[in-house]
Amino acid sequence: MARIYASSTFKDLEECREKVQVVLRQMNHEDVAMEYYVAEDRRPLDKCLDDVAACDLYAGIFAWRYGYIPPGYDKSITELEYRKAVETGKKCHIFLLHEDAPWPRKFVDKGDDGQKIDDLRKELSEKYTVSFFETPEELRSLVGPSVHNWEMEPGIVSKKKGAISEIDIESYTKAIELKYKTLDLDTLTPSQKEDYLKVLLSNVFVEQNVREKTPPMELPEEVWRKIQK
Repeated sequence: MARIYASSTFKDLEECREKVQVVLRQMNHEDVAMEYYVAEDRRPLDKCLDDVAACDLYAGIFAWRYGYIPPGYDKSITELEYRKAVETGKKCHIFLLHEDAPWPRKFVDKGDDGQKIDDLRKELSEKYTVSFFETPEELRSLVGPSVHNWEMEPGIVSKKKGAISEIDIESYTKAIELKYKTLDLDTLTPSQKEDYLKVLLSNVFVEQNVREKTPPMELPEEVWRKIQK
């Protein structure tokens, strides 16, 4: 199992992220993404960058939004994640929304942010052999082969096999807890979506359809007569 960090802006690429996460899990990899974060005593940016540094592969998905710029920085969280991946020597797989793809105007940045996303996309196109997509389904069809090709690179398979004997149980346990301890309420209320709407599973009660003892049974009269004899 490899740890693959899926990086993108959120609101405009939410469906795309879901498709990518599904295909990564189907390939038995851990998809590392901000959707799984819970409350911690760290800024979200610190958590994001730490996860990028700890991942095995970086998957960057870019459309036409530059993303949120945290206070004290001149770059968005999405671009900072990419820069961290480069800084830490991660293999980067880049997926760009095609210029001819139909896209909601509200998800296309203008002004300074528009220029920044244009510059970033240009840099990525020049530096990497990028994959272009027009729909979430097409993106999904591109991610699978891309990750598979990475798996086949010299040293990747042997490195993954060797890591089994050196697994960090504490880190693994924490990752499983972060991934599965919350329930995404979007699945329960699809008509009223809200970002990061989750509830702790400990707050959900499911009545068990079992009994401690066998329920009392009323015996037929003829049986009672036999017992009393």
